[in-house]
Amino acid sequence: MIELVVASAFGQVLGPRLKAVVAYGSAVTGDVIPGYSDLDLAVFMEGRLSVGDAVVLQRAIGDCDRGEFAYLSLSHCVDVDVAPPIPLFVPGAVRVVTGAELDRRWLHDDASLLAASERLLATLPARIAQRLADWTVAGPGERARQVRLLGMDLKPALRACLVRHREPIVETWAAPYRDLVTRWRRYNPVDAIELEALLGRLPPRPGDERSVGDRMLGLVELLTAEARSLPPRVP
Repeated sequence: MIELVVASAFGQVLGPRLKAVVAYGSAVTGDVIPGYSDLDLAVFMEGRLSVGDAVVLQRAIGDCDRGEFAYLSLSHCVDVDVAPPIPLFVPGAVRVVTGAELDRRWLHDDASLLAASERLLATLPARIAQRLADWTVAGPGERARQVRLLGMDLKPALRACLVRHREPIVETWAAPYRDLVTRWRRYNPVDAIELEALLGRLPPRPGDERSVGDRMLGLVELLTAEARSLPPRVP
């Protein structure tokens, strides 16, 4: 597994400075779309990565086989000497690859995830505006990347919408796409069916990027509007 290759490389380069390597998101929930999904990773270490560390790690990891994942995403590189534990990961959607078990203060609960959902809904209109601008000028070689970036907004928007529909908070944020679509059918069956069909087109075939991107833009905007039309959920 690629996460073990990454963990081994970090262990060799950082030695005792490495405290843990964590995988989270779709790699843990079984929601991987081959050739489209990222492998989301976090590294807990003493100190910060140096240029020398990064150069050596690139040689060890940069050309390794990603398997079913499109990219590796090192979203968190935590210096445990200075970073106090804060909620970063959703229970049920995180796995320690190597190292010590996570302090529970790194895990979200209903209250922190509800706050995160509300922050997301507040920022989505500006993000959608930027996605629209980027999509407007995306050339043939750029549209596949834009479809991937749209996916990074689509699933969180769906989760935030479902939270406003009063679905269980932690359970919703840990759920894979198939479960999210099933939940959304209770409130918007027509668009949920369209979303399910769209997911079957990911990653888009060459020549299909424009059609897929068009629909993803529309669904992200629709979900955002639907969620914002509902009353904010009280903790």
